[in-house]
Amino acid sequence: MKLDKTLAIARRNKELGGAVLGTNNCHFAELNRNRNIWWFDLPVSRLAIGQYEWIHLLMHTPATDELLHLKVPTVFLREKLEGLVIRNEGKRKAALSLELSADQQHRGVVDVREAFLSWSPVPDGAWKTRVRAGFFFAPTSVEIDYDSVGWVPKHTISSSAINSWIGEELRTNGVEWSARRLGRYADAPYDIGLVAAVFNGNDPTGTLLAWRGWSISDRIVGRNNALLLPDLPDCQQ
Repeated sequence: MKLDKTLAIARRNKELGGAVLGTNNCHFAELNRNRNIWWFDLPVSRLAIGQYEWIHLLMHTPATDELLHLKVPTVFLREKLEGLVIRNEGKRKAALSLELSADQQHRGVVDVREAFLSWSPVPDGAWKTRVRAGFFFAPTSVEIDYDSVGWVPKHTISSSAINSWIGEELRTNGVEWSARRLGRYADAPYDIGLVAAVFNGNDPTGTLLAWRGWSISDRIVGRNNALLLPDLPDCQQ
């Protein structure tokens, strides 16, 4: 069933028994069947103190006509702004981008893809250093934007086969030190850098490749998720 924002608000308000949701405090998205996600762009101005206490997210699945309602405190989003993706930051129409997964293999409603503490002092020369500790993706490819939130490719919807596998199975759990020589401060058209890390927890790495092989997807497994493997074939002589 086709549903737009106006109809979705009316439908949910009827279920709530009053005019709880409105055009400005509510945002609507239909399920993207290719990526199995709901995508929202929330104007940062609506998160300001004194605007709204809650932001309401309505998520519609056309195949089943299911309408989900997620109620998020604006104070929570304000506190997390530094770690979230802001489009057109500093401009009049700056927007907070949210990607909500509809993956049925997730074990719970909330999971963690990355969680780390990072320290990056202001450089006094061409070299910029950073130390981070926790649970995070290792820098493996120029395809990925490592400075953004969510470990996503820069120019494509899905990652390459090797980065799809990394997103599903590989994660650094440890401490990383990196140094990068910034070309713009050294009259060079390029940056150079090096990375060193101490980590653990990747003992099962390669299991997915052995049983299933390569695949291309945009799925990123969380800290508490487990991937389903194909059934073990019978051993025959």
